[in-house]
Amino acid sequence: MIANDGRLGRSPLGAVGAIRDLTIGIRREDKNRWERRAPLTPDHVDTLLKTCPDLRVLVEPSTRRVFDDAAYTAVGAELVPDLRAADAVLGVKEVPAAQLLRNKTYCFFSHTRKGQPYNMPLLRAVLDKQVRLVDYELMTDAESGKRLVQFSGFAGSAGSWTE
Repeated sequence: MIANDGRLGRSPLGAVGAIRDLTIGIRREDKNRWERRAPLTPDHVDTLLKTCPDLRVLVEPSTRRVFDDAAYTAVGAELVPDLRAADAVLGVKEVPAAQLLRNKTYCFFSHTRKGQPYNMPLLRAVLDKQVRLVDYELMTDAESGKRLVQFSGFAGSAGSWTE
């Protein structure tokens, strides 16, 4: 369960429309120089901001993201140099351990579930920095047990597309 400080309504993750005074950040993917994926599209951001008027969406600038910065600002997101002001940070790939901000909530594929040795330093940093980690790989439907967030090999290929 995720700690609920009142901003997310009664559900542990909150229901759309129940979000109050929450700031989410979209991080610039930087694990690989060819990474172009984003955790939310500008259309997603537009829907969130129209549905949840008290929500703020911050976006780290990126020259590589498949959606340019202007597409996010056009729908009301704020371009910021870093995500310190975000309550929750959304990404796709693992966040480098040194870049984790203390006491934040992060949502990304951490690749730590199976005890992958190469990501144990990341897991140690999550613990040391008191980060709340929401690992997409572990988000499942309560009834069916099926994963709610997943990427296919095609998504991985699309994320590495270069011009």
